[in-house]
Amino acid sequence: MLVLSIPIDGLEYNTTLDFPNGLLEKRAFDRTLRIMPLGASITFGLRSFDGNGYRKYLRDQLRYDGFQVDMVGLNPNGTMKDNVRVYSSTSLYYDSDCLTAVQDNEGWSGYHVVDVHNKFKLSGYLKPNVVLINVGTNDCRDNDDLTNIATRMQNLLNEIWSKSPRALILLSGLVPSRLSEGIDNCAKDVGNKYANLVTQNRNNGKRIRFVPMVFPHHNSLALLKY
Repeated sequence: MLVLSIPIDGLEYNTTLDFPNGLLEKRAFDRTLRIMPLGASITFGLRSFDGNGYRKYLRDQLRYDGFQVDMVGLNPNGTMKDNVRVYSSTSLYYDSDCLTAVQDNEGWSGYHVVDVHNKFKLSGYLKPNVVLINVGTNDCRDNDDLTNIATRMQNLLNEIWSKSPRALILLSGLVPSRLSEGIDNCAKDVGNKYANLVTQNRNNGKRIRFVPMVFPHHNSLALLKY
C-alpha cells in the first residue's frame, strides 16, 4: 500500500494506492527506486511553501518504509535532499554520502501533455523505474485539442516504456480547479479518460496504475486555483 500526501496551500490530502502481488514491495530491498516526478506546475512544486510539492512527503515515506530512493530529473526545485549525481549523455555517477544535494525533478510549470512528452525525450536516458505523471490542467485551461488528450497521453506512456520497458507508471487524475467551472469540469473529464487509458494498458500487461485526485469533503471550486 502506498499513500501519497499532497500538500497544497497549507492543506494536506492523502490518496491510497493498493499494489497487488507486491508490485513495489518485492523490489524494496534489492533495487533502488529511481523515481521521476513528471508533469507541470504541481510536479514542479509551484505554490508549495518549500518548492518540494508532494515529492519530499513521498520520498520520506518510502525511505521510512525501507526503500532505497533516488529521485531523477533535469529540472530541480525545492529544499529536499537527494543523492548527488553528475550527468552525462550516457551515464550516471552517484555519491550517496555527500551532504549537498540536488532536488531532482521533471516538472515544468505551464506545460501541456505534448510539452512534457518532449521534455521526457531529453531526460529518458535517466531510465526511471517509477514514473509519477500529473499533467493536463494546462491543456484544459487553454482548450488544447481536448478530444485527443488521451492519445497524447498514450504517446507519452509509450515513450516512457520505450526507454524503460519495465517502468511502473503512476498516472494521476487532475487536481480540481477553481479558476473556472469549465476548467474544473474538464479536469474531471480528463481524469476519466486517463482512468480508462490505464485500464486499457493494464489489460495489455503494462505496469501502470491510476491515482484519483478525489479528496474528502471535496468542493472543487473552493479547494484550489489551478
